[in-house]
Amino acid sequence: MSNPNPSTTTWRELLGSHLFSSSGTSSDKPSYWHESRRPFASFLFLIPFVVLYELGVHYAYQTKTIDLRNGADLWLRQLFSQIGFPIEYLLPALLTLILMLWHQIGRYQWRCRWETWMGMGSESLLFAFALLAMAQLQQSLMDGHMLYLDTSHDLPQTHATERLWMSAVTYLGAGLSEEVLFRLLMIPLLLSCLMMIRIPHHWALILSITIASMIFAVAHYVSPEDLISGSNVWLLMSSRLEESPSEPMGLIFRFLAGTVFGVLMLYRGIGITIGTHTSYDLLVGILINT
Repeated sequence: MSNPNPSTTTWRELLGSHLFSSSGTSSDKPSYWHESRRPFASFLFLIPFVVLYELGVHYAYQTKTIDLRNGADLWLRQLFSQIGFPIEYLLPALLTLILMLWHQIGRYQWRCRWETWMGMGSESLLFAFALLAMAQLQQSLMDGHMLYLDTSHDLPQTHATERLWMSAVTYLGAGLSEEVLFRLLMIPLLLSCLMMIRIPHHWALILSITIASMIFAVAHYVSPEDLISGSNVWLLMSSRLEESPSEPMGLIFRFLAGTVFGVLMLYRGIGITIGTHTSYDLLVGILINT
């Protein structure tokens, strides 16, 4: 029987059914579990995250001359600048383009119930607490050092309230930019490359998540300036891991967390993945630390 939409089938076969939730074109009302995975639901869910982050970055730079963008955001900006696309609001542009294209390829319905957004928020908090439990379990092995996924910038000595909101902006940016770079972009790219060299789909998924998680963990020990200057990444990482006895455990935790985020993106969508990452950073970096 001929395929009515060969381009859609090709993308589905290449990237796998995990990246495309079922009931894409069904006229029936989708369940929460299907609708919350869809790109359009993620797009709507992430609008407040993106708006608050971009407004916070803009306000901090205009009033304090502080750039609150984190490493992953800077890496993305440098990459697109080098290929001739210097975009001021890169994260909003990337999220909009990728999610809208993804939604169109999947041929999903352009609607999302407000109950779905509420459920996505609750689910993100639930997974963030689960990640916190994993961190505390690992923390018990390293004499009480709290495990951070991301750290806020070296913020100036200023009023506690100002430091609080600036830290919150950096954590929002980390959750957004790191998940866009290491999950939304990197996992499909790795999966495509591995399947093109005829690695079975199941193993390609596992390898894609593992490789992306390893790069995600290592990236926390290397700055964009290090990459631009051509520094030896492994020597830099080794020296920074030796700075504190807790750092090797931090590297392991970031790898495990990256694996969790990769599985979440495949099975629960990028919206809940970013919500989980951001919620964990805010929970540990602000509430618990404070």
